[in-house]
Amino acid sequence: TQKDLSLLSVETIVQEVTTTCNLRCPTCRVTQSQVPAHFMGFSEFVQICHNLAPYLKMVRVYNLSSSESLLHPRVFDMIDVVKHINPNLFISIITNGMLLNEQKQVALLQRGVNSICVSIDGARKETTEKIRVGSNFETVSNNVRSFISKGGMVRTIYVVRDNNINDLLDFIDLADDL
Repeated sequence: TQKDLSLLSVETIVQEVTTTCNLRCPTCRVTQSQVPAHFMGFSEFVQICHNLAPYLKMVRVYNLSSSESLLHPRVFDMIDVVKHINPNLFISIITNGMLLNEQKQVALLQRGVNSICVSIDGARKETTEKIRVGSNFETVSNNVRSFISKGGMVRTIYVVRDNNINDLLDFIDLADDL
């Protein structure tokens, strides 16, 4: 049966397109999971988007994974599919910033993804790299600055833990500096 979509008040759709990450953070659900890493197939993604099309046309935000979506080999094709359905959709990307190289910055901005969210859990190299195992503080900082210099906007996520709480006030300065 056809449902009356005008009665729905969905604002955000989150679609998990990968269950993997390039880092090995000790508190992350992806790192701690026993589920093997997986990339959603592109044809499966297109079919799901086709089925979600009425909802994608009415929501404001589409979040492409809560794990590292920039790892997916077809992430930009996926953004194109969703934008084709609703060109005005705000695409939300959450990343650890390690893969946000020059090429990916340009590809995101060309698709209208001019605001991203970067998880940074420390204000210092030592803190950040201890929590975000496999990351490089300078690479993330440089990628964030580069994205902003191209006109992008960056929000940050800082998960407070007992091993980074002392960096919290300095993080505010770091975020302002970035």
